[in-house]
Amino acid sequence: MASIKNFNPRSIPIATRSLLGAAIVLSLAGLVVPHEYLALRPATSFYYIWTFALAGLWEINIFSLAINSVGLVLSGKYFESHWGTKEFAKYVAIVNLSTYFGVLLATVFEYAVTMDYFWLFGSEASGLAGLLAGFLVSFKQAVPEHSIKVFNVISIRAKYIPSLYLLANFILFALRIIHVHFFIIFFGTLGSWVYTRFYKKQDGIKGDRSETFSFASFFPDFLHPFIKPLSNTVYKFAVAAKLCPPLRQPLPTTTPVAAAGSQQAASNPPAASDADAERRRALALKALDSRLASTPDAPGAR
Repeated sequence: MASIKNFNPRSIPIATRSLLGAAIVLSLAGLVVPHEYLALRPATSFYYIWTFALAGLWEINIFSLAINSVGLVLSGKYFESHWGTKEFAKYVAIVNLSTYFGVLLATVFEYAVTMDYFWLFGSEASGLAGLLAGFLVSFKQAVPEHSIKVFNVISIRAKYIPSLYLLANFILFALRIIHVHFFIIFFGTLGSWVYTRFYKKQDGIKGDRSETFSFASFFPDFLHPFIKPLSNTVYKFAVAAKLCPPLRQPLPTTTPVAAAGSQQAASNPPAASDADAERRRALALKALDSRLASTPDAPGAR
Protein backbone atom coordinates (compact mmCIF):
# COMPACT_ATOMS: atom_id res chain seq x y z
CA MET A 1 0.00 0.00 0.00
CA ALA A 2 2.86 2.31 0.85
CA SER A 3 4.41 1.68 -2.56
CA ILE A 4 1.16 2.83 -4.23
CA LYS A 5 1.06 6.01 -2.14
CA ASN A 6 4.71 6.75 -2.92
CA PHE A 7 4.27 6.12 -6.65
CA ASN A 8 5.54 9.03 -8.71
CA PRO A 9 4.38 9.30 -12.34
CA ARG A 10 7.65 11.09 -13.13
CA SER A 11 9.47 7.83 -12.44
CA ILE A 12 7.96 6.51 -15.68
CA PRO A 13 10.35 7.17 -18.62
CA ILE A 14 9.27 9.89 -21.04
CA ALA A 15 8.41 7.68 -24.04
CA THR A 16 6.41 5.24 -21.90
CA ARG A 17 4.62 8.13 -20.22
CA SER A 18 3.77 9.61 -23.63
CA LEU A 19 2.40 6.28 -24.87
CA LEU A 20 0.30 5.90 -21.73
CA GLY A 21 -1.06 9.43 -22.11
CA ALA A 22 -1.87 8.83 -25.78
CA ALA A 23 -3.70 5.59 -24.92
CA ILE A 24 -5.82 7.38 -22.29
CA VAL A 25 -6.62 10.32 -24.58
CA LEU A 26 -7.55 8.05 -27.49
CA SER A 27 -9.76 5.90 -25.26
CA LEU A 28 -11.62 9.01 -24.10
CA ALA A 29 -11.86 10.25 -27.69
CA GLY A 30 -13.42 6.90 -28.64
CA LEU A 31 -16.48 7.91 -26.63
CA VAL A 32 -17.37 10.56 -29.21
CA VAL A 33 -15.28 9.77 -32.31
CA PRO A 34 -16.53 7.06 -34.73
CA HIS A 35 -14.55 3.83 -34.36
CA GLU A 36 -13.42 3.73 -37.97
CA TYR A 37 -11.23 6.79 -37.26
CA LEU A 38 -9.38 4.98 -34.45
CA ALA A 39 -9.51 1.22 -35.04
CA LEU A 40 -8.24 -0.80 -37.97
CA ARG A 41 -11.03 -1.70 -40.39
CA PRO A 42 -9.93 -3.36 -43.65
CA ALA A 43 -12.47 -1.48 -45.76
CA THR A 44 -11.69 2.00 -44.41
CA SER A 45 -8.08 1.92 -43.21
CA PHE A 46 -6.80 2.40 -46.75
CA TYR A 47 -8.51 5.82 -46.62
CA TYR A 48 -7.83 6.54 -42.94
CA ILE A 49 -4.19 5.56 -43.08
CA TRP A 50 -3.44 6.96 -39.61
CA THR A 51 -5.42 4.11 -38.06
CA PHE A 52 -2.39 1.84 -38.56
CA ALA A 53 -0.61 3.95 -35.94
CA LEU A 54 -3.53 4.81 -33.67
CA ALA A 55 -5.15 1.36 -33.51
CA GLY A 56 -2.28 -0.02 -31.42
CA LEU A 57 -2.93 2.56 -28.69
CA TRP A 58 -6.73 2.70 -28.59
CA GLU A 59 -8.53 0.44 -26.12
CA ILE A 60 -12.23 -0.04 -26.70
CA ASN A 61 -13.20 -0.27 -23.00
CA ILE A 62 -11.94 0.96 -19.64
CA PHE A 63 -11.15 -2.52 -18.32
CA SER A 64 -8.73 -3.46 -21.09
CA LEU A 65 -7.21 0.03 -20.84
CA ALA A 66 -6.55 -0.40 -17.11
CA ILE A 67 -5.05 -3.88 -17.43
CA ASN A 68 -2.90 -3.17 -20.49
CA SER A 69 -1.74 0.18 -19.08
CA VAL A 70 -0.17 -1.65 -16.16
CA GLY A 71 1.63 -3.96 -18.58
CA LEU A 72 2.76 -0.98 -20.66
CA VAL A 73 4.18 0.87 -17.64
CA LEU A 74 6.03 -2.17 -16.27
CA SER A 75 7.45 -3.13 -19.67
CA GLY A 76 8.27 0.45 -20.60
CA LYS A 77 10.14 1.16 -17.38
CA TYR A 78 12.31 -1.91 -17.94
CA PHE A 79 13.01 -1.71 -21.67
CA GLU A 80 13.21 2.06 -22.10
CA SER A 81 15.76 2.18 -19.27
CA HIS A 82 17.84 -0.53 -20.97
CA TRP A 83 17.47 0.50 -24.62
CA GLY A 84 17.18 4.26 -24.38
CA THR A 85 14.25 6.44 -25.39
CA LYS A 86 15.07 6.57 -29.11
CA GLU A 87 15.42 2.80 -29.58
CA PHE A 88 12.37 2.15 -27.42
CA ALA A 89 10.21 4.50 -29.50
CA LYS A 90 11.55 2.91 -32.70
CA TYR A 91 10.72 -0.57 -31.38
CA VAL A 92 7.17 0.46 -30.43
CA ALA A 93 6.54 2.00 -33.86
CA ILE A 94 7.85 -1.04 -35.76
CA VAL A 95 5.98 -3.62 -33.67
CA ASN A 96 2.71 -1.67 -33.74
CA LEU A 97 2.77 -1.02 -37.48
CA SER A 98 3.81 -4.59 -38.36
CA THR A 99 1.12 -5.97 -36.04
CA TYR A 100 -1.77 -4.12 -37.62
CA PHE A 101 -0.50 -4.52 -41.17
CA GLY A 102 -0.42 -8.27 -40.48
CA VAL A 103 -3.95 -8.13 -39.07
CA LEU A 104 -5.09 -6.35 -42.23
CA LEU A 105 -3.61 -9.09 -44.43
CA ALA A 106 -5.20 -11.82 -42.27
CA THR A 107 -8.70 -10.30 -42.38
CA VAL A 108 -8.49 -9.63 -46.13
CA PHE A 109 -7.43 -13.25 -46.60
CA GLU A 110 -10.44 -14.40 -44.57
CA TYR A 111 -12.70 -12.34 -46.80
CA ALA A 112 -11.09 -13.85 -49.91
CA VAL A 113 -11.74 -17.36 -48.56
CA THR A 114 -15.25 -16.86 -47.17
CA MET A 115 -16.50 -13.97 -49.35
CA ASP A 116 -18.10 -12.65 -46.16
CA TYR A 117 -18.18 -8.83 -46.22
CA PHE A 118 -18.05 -8.80 -42.44
CA TRP A 119 -14.27 -9.18 -42.60
CA LEU A 120 -14.01 -5.97 -44.62
CA PHE A 121 -16.64 -3.77 -42.99
CA GLY A 122 -17.50 -5.33 -39.62
CA SER A 123 -14.21 -6.49 -38.12
CA GLU A 124 -12.22 -4.09 -35.95
CA ALA A 125 -8.75 -4.43 -34.49
CA SER A 126 -7.24 -2.21 -31.80
CA GLY A 127 -5.47 -2.25 -28.47
CA LEU A 128 -2.09 -2.58 -26.78
CA ALA A 129 -2.17 -6.39 -26.81
CA GLY A 130 0.12 -6.70 -29.85
CA LEU A 131 2.77 -4.44 -28.33
CA LEU A 132 2.61 -6.26 -24.99
CA ALA A 133 3.01 -9.60 -26.79
CA GLY A 134 6.09 -8.10 -28.44
CA PHE A 135 7.48 -7.10 -25.05
CA LEU A 136 7.17 -10.72 -23.91
CA VAL A 137 9.39 -11.72 -26.84
CA SER A 138 11.94 -9.07 -25.86
CA PHE A 139 11.82 -10.31 -22.27
CA LYS A 140 12.58 -13.82 -23.53
CA GLN A 141 15.55 -12.47 -25.46
CA ALA A 142 16.89 -10.31 -22.62
CA VAL A 143 16.66 -12.71 -19.65
CA PRO A 144 15.66 -16.16 -20.98
CA GLU A 145 16.51 -18.03 -17.77
CA HIS A 146 14.80 -15.64 -15.39
CA SER A 147 12.01 -17.35 -13.44
CA ILE A 148 8.66 -15.74 -12.69
CA LYS A 149 6.35 -17.09 -10.01
CA VAL A 150 2.64 -17.13 -10.79
CA PHE A 151 0.52 -16.83 -7.62
CA ASN A 152 3.62 -18.07 -5.72
CA VAL A 153 2.80 -21.57 -6.95
CA ILE A 154 4.08 -22.07 -10.50
CA SER A 155 7.54 -20.94 -11.61
CA ILE A 156 7.89 -20.19 -15.33
CA ARG A 157 11.10 -19.23 -17.13
CA ALA A 158 10.95 -16.10 -19.24
CA LYS A 159 11.89 -17.97 -22.41
CA TYR A 160 8.65 -19.98 -22.27
CA ILE A 161 6.25 -17.09 -21.58
CA PRO A 162 5.68 -15.88 -25.20
CA SER A 163 4.96 -19.43 -26.38
CA LEU A 164 2.54 -20.13 -23.53
CA TYR A 165 0.76 -16.81 -24.06
CA LEU A 166 0.44 -17.46 -27.79
CA LEU A 167 -0.77 -21.02 -27.14
CA ALA A 168 -3.42 -19.83 -24.67
CA ASN A 169 -4.75 -17.34 -27.21
CA PHE A 170 -4.67 -19.97 -29.97
CA ILE A 171 -6.83 -22.27 -27.83
CA LEU A 172 -9.34 -19.42 -27.34
CA PHE A 173 -9.20 -18.81 -31.09
CA ALA A 174 -9.84 -22.50 -31.85
CA LEU A 175 -12.79 -22.46 -29.44
CA ARG A 176 -14.15 -19.38 -31.26
CA ILE A 177 -13.98 -17.28 -28.10
CA ILE A 178 -11.69 -14.75 -29.78
CA HIS A 179 -10.82 -14.21 -33.42
CA VAL A 180 -9.25 -10.93 -34.58
CA HIS A 181 -7.65 -10.55 -31.14
CA PHE A 182 -5.61 -13.69 -31.85
CA PHE A 183 -4.28 -12.08 -35.03
CA ILE A 184 -3.13 -9.10 -32.94
CA ILE A 185 -1.26 -11.36 -30.51
CA PHE A 186 0.23 -13.49 -33.29
CA PHE A 187 1.54 -10.63 -35.43
CA GLY A 188 2.75 -8.71 -32.37
CA THR A 189 4.82 -11.76 -31.40
CA LEU A 190 6.06 -12.34 -34.95
CA GLY A 191 6.88 -8.69 -35.63
CA SER A 192 8.87 -8.34 -32.42
CA TRP A 193 10.82 -11.54 -33.09
CA VAL A 194 11.70 -10.63 -36.69
CA TYR A 195 12.88 -7.14 -35.72
CA THR A 196 14.86 -8.33 -32.70
CA ARG A 197 16.29 -11.37 -34.47
CA PHE A 198 17.54 -9.62 -37.62
CA TYR A 199 17.57 -5.84 -37.27
CA LYS A 200 17.61 -4.46 -33.72
CA LYS A 201 21.04 -3.22 -32.62
CA GLN A 202 22.18 -3.95 -29.09
CA ASP A 203 25.68 -3.86 -27.61
CA GLY A 204 27.03 -3.01 -31.06
CA ILE A 205 25.55 -6.16 -32.61
CA LYS A 206 22.79 -6.15 -35.21
CA GLY A 207 20.19 -8.77 -34.40
CA ASP A 208 20.40 -11.82 -32.17
CA ARG A 209 21.34 -14.98 -34.08
CA SER A 210 21.80 -17.15 -30.98
CA GLU A 211 20.19 -20.58 -30.96
CA THR A 212 18.25 -19.72 -27.79
CA PHE A 213 16.37 -17.05 -29.77
CA SER A 214 15.76 -19.03 -32.94
CA PHE A 215 12.25 -19.51 -34.33
CA ALA A 216 12.33 -23.14 -33.17
CA SER A 217 12.96 -22.00 -29.58
CA PHE A 218 9.29 -20.98 -29.38
CA PHE A 219 8.29 -24.63 -29.70
CA PRO A 220 8.86 -27.72 -27.51
CA ASP A 221 12.15 -29.57 -28.07
CA PHE A 222 10.50 -32.63 -29.62
CA LEU A 223 9.17 -30.42 -32.44
CA HIS A 224 12.55 -28.89 -33.33
CA PRO A 225 13.46 -31.55 -35.94
CA PHE A 226 10.28 -30.59 -37.82
CA ILE A 227 10.35 -26.83 -37.21
CA LYS A 228 14.01 -26.11 -38.02
CA PRO A 229 14.02 -27.39 -41.64
CA LEU A 230 10.83 -25.42 -42.33
CA SER A 231 12.10 -22.22 -40.71
CA ASN A 232 15.47 -22.55 -42.48
CA THR A 233 13.74 -22.92 -45.84
CA VAL A 234 11.59 -19.83 -45.21
CA TYR A 235 14.68 -17.91 -44.08
CA LYS A 236 16.65 -18.83 -47.22
CA PHE A 237 13.70 -17.76 -49.37
CA ALA A 238 13.47 -14.44 -47.48
CA VAL A 239 17.21 -13.83 -47.95
CA ALA A 240 16.99 -14.64 -51.68
CA ALA A 241 14.07 -12.22 -51.99
CA LYS A 242 16.10 -9.61 -50.02
CA LEU A 243 13.40 -9.48 -47.36
CA CYS A 244 15.84 -10.52 -44.65
CA PRO A 245 19.60 -9.95 -44.13
CA PRO A 246 21.93 -12.96 -44.49
CA LEU A 247 23.99 -14.31 -41.63
CA ARG A 248 26.69 -11.84 -40.65
CA GLN A 249 30.18 -13.12 -41.37
CA PRO A 250 32.85 -13.04 -38.61
CA LEU A 251 35.05 -9.96 -38.45
CA PRO A 252 38.33 -10.20 -40.46
CA THR A 253 41.53 -10.76 -38.49
CA THR A 254 45.20 -10.08 -39.21
CA THR A 255 47.07 -13.01 -37.70
CA PRO A 256 47.49 -16.16 -39.85
CA VAL A 257 46.09 -18.47 -37.19
CA ALA A 258 43.08 -16.25 -36.56
CA ALA A 259 42.59 -15.77 -40.29
CA ALA A 260 42.49 -19.53 -40.79
CA GLY A 261 39.94 -19.76 -38.00
CA SER A 262 37.86 -17.05 -39.67
CA GLN A 263 37.87 -18.93 -42.97
CA GLN A 264 36.71 -22.07 -41.22
CA ALA A 265 34.00 -20.09 -39.40
CA ALA A 266 32.88 -18.51 -42.67
CA SER A 267 32.22 -21.96 -44.06
CA ASN A 268 30.06 -22.64 -41.01
CA PRO A 269 27.63 -19.65 -40.64
CA PRO A 270 26.11 -20.73 -37.30
CA ALA A 271 29.49 -19.96 -35.68
CA ALA A 272 28.70 -16.28 -36.16
CA SER A 273 25.58 -16.61 -34.02
CA ASP A 274 27.53 -18.46 -31.33
CA ALA A 275 30.11 -15.66 -31.33
CA ASP A 276 27.37 -13.07 -30.97
CA ALA A 277 25.85 -14.96 -28.07
CA GLU A 278 29.22 -15.29 -26.29
CA ARG A 279 29.95 -11.62 -26.83
CA ARG A 280 26.59 -10.69 -25.35
CA ARG A 281 27.26 -12.84 -22.30
CA ALA A 282 30.71 -11.32 -21.89
CA LEU A 283 29.32 -7.77 -22.10
CA ALA A 284 26.59 -8.61 -19.59
CA LEU A 285 29.12 -10.10 -17.14
CA LYS A 286 31.41 -7.10 -17.58
CA ALA A 287 28.55 -4.70 -16.82
CA LEU A 288 27.56 -6.74 -13.76
CA ASP A 289 31.15 -6.79 -12.47
CA SER A 290 31.46 -3.02 -12.88
CA ARG A 291 28.21 -2.47 -10.99
CA LEU A 292 29.31 -4.72 -8.14
CA ALA A 293 32.70 -3.03 -8.00
CA SER A 294 31.11 0.43 -7.81
CA THR A 295 28.70 -0.58 -5.02
CA PRO A 296 30.13 0.26 -1.56
CA ASP A 297 29.74 -2.22 1.26
CA ALA A 298 26.68 -1.57 3.39
CA PRO A 299 27.53 -0.13 6.84
CA GLY A 300 27.42 -2.71 9.52
CA ALA A 301 27.51 -5.59 7.03
CA ARG A 302 29.00 -8.76 8.40
